[in-house]
Amino acid sequence: MISPYNKQLLVVAPSHIDVKPVMRIISGKLQNINYTIYPTKELAEEAYEQDRDNVAAGIIFSYLPSEGNGSSVLSYAIRMSCESSPDTGTIFRQALDQGGCRGDDNKQGSGTGDCLVNMYLQNGFVYLQTIIDWALMQNENITVPFMDVNVQLMPKNKYTPDLTYLQTVASIYFVMAYSFFINFLTINLVAEKEKKIREGMFMMGLRNSVFWLSWSAVYFLIILLVTVLVVILASVGKFFQHSNIFLLFVMLMLYGLSIIALAFLLTPFFSKARTAGSIASFSTIVISLLYLAVSQTRTTTPNGYQYAVPPSAQWVMCLLSPIALALAMDQGIFLDIAKGGMNFDTISLGDFPLQAPLIMLVVDIILYFLLAIYLDHVIPGEYGVRYKPWYFLQCSYWFPQKSSLGERTQLVRSGAHDDNEDIVSGPDIEPVTHDMHNKRALRIINITKEFKSKETVTAVKGTLQ
Repeated sequence: MISPYNKQLLVVAPSHIDVKPVMRIISGKLQNINYTIYPTKELAEEAYEQDRDNVAAGIIFSYLPSEGNGSSVLSYAIRMSCESSPDTGTIFRQALDQGGCRGDDNKQGSGTGDCLVNMYLQNGFVYLQTIIDWALMQNENITVPFMDVNVQLMPKNKYTPDLTYLQTVASIYFVMAYSFFINFLTINLVAEKEKKIREGMFMMGLRNSVFWLSWSAVYFLIILLVTVLVVILASVGKFFQHSNIFLLFVMLMLYGLSIIALAFLLTPFFSKARTAGSIASFSTIVISLLYLAVSQTRTTTPNGYQYAVPPSAQWVMCLLSPIALALAMDQGIFLDIAKGGMNFDTISLGDFPLQAPLIMLVVDIILYFLLAIYLDHVIPGEYGVRYKPWYFLQCSYWFPQKSSLGERTQLVRSGAHDDNEDIVSGPDIEPVTHDMHNKRALRIINITKEFKSKETVTAVKGTLQ
């Protein structure tokens, strides 16, 4: 314990009969330090003002009468210079984080440094207080060994790093990285519609299901390849060094499938390819920024996060797949750094666990595909509305009636004498070789074209055969 009282002066008050024996014990323990006893506290303070450089401290005793037995109750106060004694309010404010005390020279809060509470050790306050207490007991014939004082910091909570910056940047970055896929896919889909390529394929017998599956398969393979490369780079770079890297693959792959479905969903609303691609990619980035409403309003606790946005609202927000990916990436980073890793054991930890956005990504994929099919059927295109908004409720859509072969033959061969007769000559029929007889793919009957002006002019007037 530090003793700075060599060749310095103590001022003491008041000059009570019990003060002198106590001060003799204190002086002896402090190696015969000089002290002066003053009748009153005011005189002691005046003496200090006159000789600040030599006065180490002041001791003010107080004797108050005790109720009942006529004895007195002793208390004392130690007065020291404000330059050597920190303000107690400052000390307690600093104790909230203990940063200066835990960052001192010996890392235990008892050496020099920015720990203000150490000043009570270094200026001799604690040493003087210990000697006064021991001297008072000695004066009452209480034999105790001289006390030693040890100082130790109280334990603090386990250190949890602040991951907000890393979580925010990484979450939005991955959304931006995959925004190129929805840009290219939307441009290709709308370009086919813009150039009538899609309608031409439908005229040649292409089914809707084959059209959607073909584009899905192409971009599934592209996204699969890119996701595998991203996961390999993340593993080599130790981005998720404590985690099951398969969960990262699942997370990114589900989001990739969701943006394929989202591209299909947005296609019916656009007729210009470049506009569609720009809006689609930019919208995913803008939507992902809504994730900041969650990450910037929560508080960190020893067990995880306390959210200002309730978990139920986060479930709803995950209906937008960019937000679902951002929240999944955010929780994955937290589990990797603070909880020992992102794996199947920690996937359910927290108020809004990692499994929640993963489940919602699956829901988003199914929902977007269904909406894409529905909107493609009901939103008017260049050739008008294909189906009524409630078409899926009609039995005729699910169980269409097929015309019989006889009806089709009758329509095609209207006017023929018998089923085996074929029309192969006439003023309006192009001659064909004998090998082409009975191999017609399409017959147009009774076609008419009229031009409206002051009088109607008929350019083509077909007749039923």
